[in-house]
Amino acid sequence: MKKFLIAAALALSATMANAWDFTVNGNRDIDGKVNGAGLSLGKTVDGIGFAVSVDRFDYKAGNLDVYSGSVSYEFVKVLGVGLGAQFGISFND
Repeated sequence: MKKFLIAAALALSATMANAWDFTVNGNRDIDGKVNGAGLSLGKTVDGIGFAVSVDRFDYKAGNLDVYSGSVSYEFVKVLGVGLGAQFGISFND
């Protein structure tokens, strides 16, 4: 029974380490004229992070939708703080 519990704990920790990141954000500019909101979904596999997001901004002249994707790589991690590079692309509709 003890071996089964240890194996179950290891399996659970392996699946929890393979999690997706889901983010909801809200934006407002300094002048208070533009509001925005967005969603982002990301995943990290072997130190390489992938993320896609969509944001919507409300202007008086109309709305602006921004679709973006990014890839990141973490070079060094010291005491829980990572240093890496990120490349991204976005499309304004």
